[in-house]
Amino acid sequence: VKDRAETAWLVPPDAARTVGVIELQTGVQGLTAAYVPNMRPNKMFRKDPHLAQFGVSDFTDITQIFDAVDEVWSSWMRDIRLAKARIIVARQYLESAGFGQGATFDYDREVYEGINALTDASGNSIGITTYQPDIRVQAHSDSVKELRDQAMRSAGWTPGSMGGSDAGLRTATEIKSDDRLSERTRDKKINYWKTLSPFFLTWLQLDAALYGGPEPKEEPEFRFPAEAQADQESMARTNQMLFAAQSASVETRVRAQHPEWDGETVNAEVRRITAEFALGPAADPTKVGGVHDDTQPTPADVQRMQEQMAKEAAGQAPAQA
Repeated sequence: VKDRAETAWLVPPDAARTVGVIELQTGVQGLTAAYVPNMRPNKMFRKDPHLAQFGVSDFTDITQIFDAVDEVWSSWMRDIRLAKARIIVARQYLESAGFGQGATFDYDREVYEGINALTDASGNSIGITTYQPDIRVQAHSDSVKELRDQAMRSAGWTPGSMGGSDAGLRTATEIKSDDRLSERTRDKKINYWKTLSPFFLTWLQLDAALYGGPEPKEEPEFRFPAEAQADQESMARTNQMLFAAQSASVETRVRAQHPEWDGETVNAEVRRITAEFALGPAADPTKVGGVHDDTQPTPADVQRMQEQMAKEAAGQAPAQA
C-alpha cells in the first residue's frame, strides 16, 4: 500500500508495520472484503472440491461461438466492401495521358465522340456497363442471430429475455415457458449474493465508524426486484376474479398487484383501501345485531327476562310484543 503513490495516502503516519505489511485498523469486527462467485461449479477444477466452488465466467464455454460470430461478421463486411459498384468501359473510352502515363476516364462526361466501334468481333457491346454484386444480408443476419441464441442458451439465458427476434411469433405461454432458463440462472446468482448479509452489516458499521452516526446491530434485509414487471391489466383482471370468487383477501390481492412492495407498504395500502371503501372486519356470527353488541343488559332487562322465564315455567303463554 505504502510503496505505491496511488495508495500511499491511505496509510496513516502511525500505522503499524510488520514484515513489510501495513496494518490498518478498521474499527469493525467483520471482514471488509467479500467474494461473490458468478456461477458454480468451476469446470476447470471439477476434480478439486475446494477450487470447484470458485466462480466461473458465463463466457467460459462459448468463446468459440464468439469467434464464429466474428468470422460471419467479417464475411458480411467483405460482401459490403466487394459490392461497391464498378464501371467497365471500352478501351476507347479512356483518355490517354501520354506514353507511360496511363489513361483516365471522366465519369461526368455526357457525350463521347470518335469511337470507331461499339461492338467487338462477336457482336457484344463494348459500351459502358456496370457491375455490382449482391450483398447476402439475410444469410449473414440469420447466421449471427443463430450463433447469438446458441451462445445465450449455453450461458444459461433465454434469447427471448434479451429481445430475441422470435418473441413476437410465439404465444405468451410459450414465452413464459422458455423464460424459465433465465429465471433459474437468475435465481442461482441471487442466492450467491444473499450470502453477503454479514458483509453489508460490516459495511454499515464501517460507514458509521468513519463518518459518524448510530452503529447498526442487526443485519440489513435486502431484496431483489422481480425479473419482469407483471402486466397491470392482466393482474387487475385476475384480482377482480379473485374478489368475485371471494377466494383472496385485500392483502393478498395487493401483494399480487405489487410484488415489489415490502410488508409495511402493503399494510398501509390495505388500510387505505378498507377506509376508502368502508370495509370493516367480518361480522361475529355469535352476535345477533349491531346496535347492542358492545353493551351490557340493564337491571330492568334482567328483571324482565327473569319474569318471562317464570311465566313460561308456570305454563302461562308469553306476552305478545
